[in-house]
Amino acid sequence: MTLFEPLTANITIAIEALKQLHIDWHTIWKAIFEAGIKFACESKLDRNRNRNRIRNRNRNRNLIRCSQSQQ
Repeated sequence: MTLFEPLTANITIAIEALKQLHIDWHTIWKAIFEAGIKFACESKLDRNRNRNRIRNRNRNRNLIRCSQSQQ
């Protein structure tokens, strides 16, 4: 048994249950998928902002050290 077989079985059972209850699982899946994509994009933007913030902070510290050592 592979790692994904139990997961696949659980997903299949969940989809069948939703179908029996006449619940549109496609819409639910699409909403979850879009939320995941949005979260991933926002996380990447936050990482880039933090990276730039750290880079600028380090650059400023180096400038301060340089100016202090020249005095």
